[in-house]
Amino acid sequence: MLSLLLILIALPGLWIVQLVPLLLAVFTLMTVKPGKKRGRILAVWAIVISLAIGSCSFTMHQGMRGVLSGTTESILSVLSSKIADDEKTKSLRAWAWPKALEKDEALTTKWMERYAGVVAKFGAWTEAFELPSILYGSTPLLMAPEGLVEIGSEDAKPPSWTMGSAIWTPAVFENGIVHVVLVLGEGDQKGVESLGELRPGEESPVIGDIRFFRAKAESTDP
Repeated sequence: MLSLLLILIALPGLWIVQLVPLLLAVFTLMTVKPGKKRGRILAVWAIVISLAIGSCSFTMHQGMRGVLSGTTESILSVLSSKIADDEKTKSLRAWAWPKALEKDEALTTKWMERYAGVVAKFGAWTEAFELPSILYGSTPLLMAPEGLVEIGSEDAKPPSWTMGSAIWTPAVFENGIVHVVLVLGEGDQKGVESLGELRPGEESPVIGDIRFFRAKAESTDP
């Protein structure tokens, strides 16, 4: 059955593909002759499976989108707050990956300096995001968009982090969109595994770095 074959596509994020077997099954029910009992049963099962898998995938990815964007929101809230730098440092260290702090004690200071550089060019964060369409699930938030350069190092392209080891959240600043990147661990396979440690509304010490990127063609002039 098509609905079963499309599970491998729906669960990773493209839940909408289950609409194809669903619509075909509905069409079959409307057109199949009353005497063809087997065809009607198969169509009913296709509808049940499509609705179950599609809704399960949608719910799962909607929840993941909330966790990913919520993590970025929590960190941006700290960086953009008016509290003293020592309080910011304390809050950011609660998110920082311990091994990253061991390598660089000034890590959180660098994060604050990078954010200050972003604000100097793009203005303040508006506390909003421009998330990709839910039609693609949560996967776009774990993939580097094309044509980005790092703010503060305009010729620098995104490093080759393992897919799923960095959260790419497009945040709305006063003068444009800034892609806030939270690198999990060292941006490798272990970083991918640490995704499971993120919890809504909780500080998780898995962030190895925070970077900021913009679209290459986008002007940084206010």
